[in-house]
Amino acid sequence: MQYDGKKLKFPDWIETKPIEQALWQTKWLKNYINKSTGESYAVTPVLALPGWFVKQQGRFDLRVVNSKNPLWMLNGSNCQSLDSAQTQRIAFQLEKLARIEA
Repeated sequence: MQYDGKKLKFPDWIETKPIEQALWQTKWLKNYINKSTGESYAVTPVLALPGWFVKQQGRFDLRVVNSKNPLWMLNGSNCQSLDSAQTQRIAFQLEKLARIEA
């Protein structure tokens, strides 16, 4: 399976809907976290495709990964570092959201 930044190319078909959904949900989550904490944070979308070897052609804002290979998380050169207080504020808001949605 290949990801070129715009579409997922499987052996027998091409798919764009999961990418669109991941990007929309990332925008929503970033807005929610930023409004609920009063601070601006980067949010990186990740699309996990269990059972597929993912060949990513280039670097893109959306990460498409095989969930069995978490090594992509170690390449965080452009990631925002969070201190303990920031992490706690974000975690609190996400836990609050999870309770509302459950």
